[in-house]
Amino acid sequence: MQARFGIIEVPRSIASTIEHALMAEAAGFNWFGVADSQSLFRELFVTLGVVGQATKNVMIGPTVTNPLTRHPAVMASAIASVQEITNGRVMLGLGTGDSALYNLNEKPKGLEGLREYITTVQSLLQGDHINYGGREIHRHVQKFEQKI
Repeated sequence: MQARFGIIEVPRSIASTIEHALMAEAAGFNWFGVADSQSLFRELFVTLGVVGQATKNVMIGPTVTNPLTRHPAVMASAIASVQEITNGRVMLGLGTGDSALYNLNEKPKGLEGLREYITTVQSLLQGDHINYGGREIHRHVQKFEQKI
């Protein structure tokens, strides 16, 4: 197994995030993660889109986002869009939530809620219909192509 190295950015501004992503890529980092907390940082997927356009080789994605602030269909569409922008250089980090939820006075869904969310996002990225929160949901876009 080959070691891979990355860095996590706290996106205080779009311009500085692009600058740091380019520096990380030039330094040989394998991935560039962007922190997600809507109450503290710039909007995650806008930031990832511009970073994806500015970089050429480094993997990019959220490190980490959570299952409460974005519906699974929104998450699937957003990460598929970044996948397209980066020509397959996307990663997706999901967790139960921390500052993004506490600043909204919400509580994390816990591990079971995270598991259901991950399964739902995976199914949506494959173009499947799935039940989430007692309702059937689906995406009407092409299947997400994973490039490893």
